[in-house]
Amino acid sequence: MDSVVFTPRLKLTRVTTVERGGAELEWIHELRSNEKATWWSIQGRAKSLEDTEKAMQAYLASAPTTTTPEKEEGPTRPYRVAYAVHKLLDESTGSDSHSRDSVITGGRELEPQSTANKGRDVEQTNISTKPETEPQTEFIGMVTLTSLDTSSLALPEDLTLPKTHASTTTTTTTKETSTRDSILPVEIAYMFLPTGWGKGYATESVKAVFESCAKGRSFWTPFDSLYIRAIVNELNPPSMRVMDKTGMVKTGVYELIGRSVFLAGQWRDTHRLHIYARYLTWTEWDRGNDILLDHDHGHAMAGNLDPLSNVECRRR
Repeated sequence: MDSVVFTPRLKLTRVTTVERGGAELEWIHELRSNEKATWWSIQGRAKSLEDTEKAMQAYLASAPTTTTPEKEEGPTRPYRVAYAVHKLLDESTGSDSHSRDSVITGGRELEPQSTANKGRDVEQTNISTKPETEPQTEFIGMVTLTSLDTSSLALPEDLTLPKTHASTTTTTTTKETSTRDSILPVEIAYMFLPTGWGKGYATESVKAVFESCAKGRSFWTPFDSLYIRAIVNELNPPSMRVMDKTGMVKTGVYELIGRSVFLAGQWRDTHRLHIYARYLTWTEWDRGNDILLDHDHGHAMAGNLDPLSNVECRRR
């Protein structure tokens, strides 16, 4: 996975550690201690650096475990990617490097949150080349991609990876080769400071993360595909609109009852969660397509490259 990614308006830096005195901890604590940014986080607002450090442990990469391949029944380590998102600033003014009234997508300007982006026909955002000089930036948010584990929210079978695309690893061994055909279920989430809202930064940054995944496919070894899910609370329509604009397919609505969580300013024990999903398959990506889910039948089909975004929802 790329350590630094540039888009027309953003710089994404991969976060692998959050250490005292480091810029990463400073950025992320600013984010996680902001009440508005954490409005939809079940972990709530961080009240100390320790809270931020603890929260980030779920998103930082871990070392692989030593498991005999023949006995593996799934991933031998958690797969975790976290990118800090920074907007590029105009060096002469210190303001955004592009107009706040437009979104740069694949070389075109599209009006944000307008009828111009309805449906799934959303163009791919090309990763930009690194500027000749280090640009001025401002931290605005974070995007994470993590493999599912026992702490992830367990969903009913009809809202999970179909049995025909089972997530267990299948290994075929010969004297010369050992091949694996497998799909890794992962969950994507994002969080932005209020200064980054309403400008299309979530869409642009997550597209960049997916392109980085495609370029760094060796990171996901031995898996050759990703099944990506997103969970959005029904009371958070802005994130559902992001889902719609980026081509994510809603697989259903899950009602979680009896789990008391302080969320969006009050204690709640009933949650209606909108579940979105898609596939990311290396072969289809190389062909210029991604794999989406069929709305009605729940099976895979080829579609245009689109990203997704999501609010955080993990079982505590």
